[in-house]
Amino acid sequence: MGCQTGEDTRVAMLRKEPRLIGLAFIALVLCSCRTQNPVGSSQTSATFDDVFQRCATKNLDGLIAACADRDSIIRRIAIASLTEIADKRAAEQLRKSLMDPDDFARESAAHGLGAIKDTGAVPTLKKMLDDPAAEVRNAAAWALAQTNQLEQAMVERLGPDRDPAKEAAVRLFNPVAQMKLVNEHDEGYSQHVLLSLSPTEPMVTEWVASRGRDPVVKELNTALENEAALVTTRLIAAHALVALRTNDVGPLLRVVKQSENWPVRLKCLAVLGALEDKSAVRPLIDLLKSSEDFKLKSHVANTLGHIGDRQAVAPLMDVLAGPEYVGTRIIRPSMFDYQGTVLWRKLKKDLQVSVVTALGRLGDQRAETILRVFADSAFRSEMSKKRDPHKPADVIDLAISAAPDADEEVRKAASLALTQLAK
Repeated sequence: MGCQTGEDTRVAMLRKEPRLIGLAFIALVLCSCRTQNPVGSSQTSATFDDVFQRCATKNLDGLIAACADRDSIIRRIAIASLTEIADKRAAEQLRKSLMDPDDFARESAAHGLGAIKDTGAVPTLKKMLDDPAAEVRNAAAWALAQTNQLEQAMVERLGPDRDPAKEAAVRLFNPVAQMKLVNEHDEGYSQHVLLSLSPTEPMVTEWVASRGRDPVVKELNTALENEAALVTTRLIAAHALVALRTNDVGPLLRVVKQSENWPVRLKCLAVLGALEDKSAVRPLIDLLKSSEDFKLKSHVANTLGHIGDRQAVAPLMDVLAGPEYVGTRIIRPSMFDYQGTVLWRKLKKDLQVSVVTALGRLGDQRAETILRVFADSAFRSEMSKKRDPHKPADVIDLAISAAPDADEEVRKAASLALTQLAK
């Protein structure tokens, strides 16, 4: 499980043949998550075209109405959009949506109320700390933290006859626990949004049938590249392009390279991996080599692994052996920057895990030696003894020097990748 990432899950869901996309998506994401008629049997379901236009035009009335739609995906999209609009009427609807029967919808509503620091929802959010869904509980706690209400909520949970020592402990450790919660939620919510806002293939097919493929693709690409658009609009546009099996990856690549919004960039990388379009490989390799952002490089490596083109093997090996090298520059924080160093080590570890996972997925025997260097200390020692000090260092020499400092998670990932090469 240590080598499986949220991005792996997204791409695996997305990268099906056209006739299987809707079925696979329903099986993996919507199974037990999608509720067809929970809000009221009198409600009709809006089309994907309807809700997309409401998002694109920031139609507040239309989005509020969609929060009562019988289709859970439509409600999720509407609630996420209201989170970004964040005016008084949007906040009122988000409070109502805390009672939605769909887990993803409740999570999104709680997140939205926290993002706008709405104090009117505090009593309900406190009750949601007992929600059956872990992600909803996490979002409720995060929302309470945004209004400085989490500490008091935790104290209240000790009961009316609470032990003063326990209360003191809660108040003492709350800042540390809250910091951990915020970091985990920021990452986790992005993952859940990416998974839950995805329209099904029949939704997109219905839109194409009524409007025509080319106009729909053009509208989706325009929305995707519009930095002023709601993030929700851009996310659902990206996923709709998978259902359409777009053959123009240019807009997706431009967003990955230029967008300032991380969830949208991440979504576009997942879409590129799902489409398996080989024309994206060279631009992604160039980005892998030139970017100084370890987090971005990590997801680019994952995408290259999913696309499956073996011209990515050598560049991936270079990054594995020297993740901190970008051309002739070394990306590393100051030795006096403790927090920066801790974060840098984590991002470096994540990058190396992504790279070895991608190499295993590509299945090219050229990667066997470097993977064994990271996976097997005895093998690495033998290789080190055979090094010729008079020859220029190659990628294996660099790997032999770098591997002893690699995280244990990297070693495990390399071992798993080797089993994939052996198949």
